[in-house]
Amino acid sequence: MTYCNDLEAQLISELKKRRGVPIFAKDLGTLLHLDQRDVRDVIAHLIDDHDMAICSTSKDGYWWAQSPEEIDRTLAQLISRQRWIYRRIRGLERAREKEFGERPQMVMEWEVAG
Repeated sequence: MTYCNDLEAQLISELKKRRGVPIFAKDLGTLLHLDQRDVRDVIAHLIDDHDMAICSTSKDGYWWAQSPEEIDRTLAQLISRQRWIYRRIRGLERAREKEFGERPQMVMEWEVAG
């Protein structure tokens, strides 16, 4: 596996050595001398750009997947959040129109992409 830097390699090593036991961003940050936001950004980069098998829940934290089912559960949770966010966007769009008589002018990138 190739990483962009030593920090990414350290983070992956921490997750893998825990063998599926979750750890919170705060605790990873303490181990790696980063703040929580930076930990989340590095993890997002590793998943998005390097296809790393990092699972997470807000309740449990982050862990290295030990099975395809763990990834499936994380995917299901992400899809559920995506649906919730979509409903919230639509509700606010309707509220804007109701309150101010205008439809939103912006077009969301994901709407265009379909």
